Amino acid sequence: MTNASVYVYDTLEEYMLFYPQGQDVVTENHLSSLWINDKNIVLVSDTRSGTAGYKPDFSKSLVYFDLGEESFKQYEDKFEPIVEVEVEPKHNRVVFSGQTIQQTLAIARRVKSGDLNNRKRHVKGYILYDDSKPRVNLILKSVH
Repeated sequence: MTNASVYVYDTLEEYMLFYPQGQDVVTENHLSSLWINDKNIVLVSDTRSGTAGYKPDFSKSLVYFDLGEESFKQYEDKFEPIVEVEVEPKHNRVVFSGQTIQQTLAIARRVKSGDLNNRKRHVKGYILYDDSKPRVNLILKSVH
């Protein structure tokens, strides 16, 4: 498996342009938790919770763990929770921050509104993982 691409959208409407049929619940789910250590960013989902386990590939910088939070507990002592996700368009990167550790990923594609430009922003919308691509979708603005 290759590392996932990171796509950043300013609004939900811009995101929906890339997914005109809507979200596919089989391939794209909300994440239940995010974890970090010196080598990995782990996105935890419960998509396949309760199924036969497998060992995650911790050789990748971005790990998608879809067996749920209960199954991830065996690895928690090696990680800390992610407390902040920021997009830095000027440097074309996303910064994932734990309490003491930071990791960055390059932005593969940015879909932006003219008014938000290139200033540093916190992700206040959604963080979604598309298992079929593989792609991490970050939506900056929350839906009001």
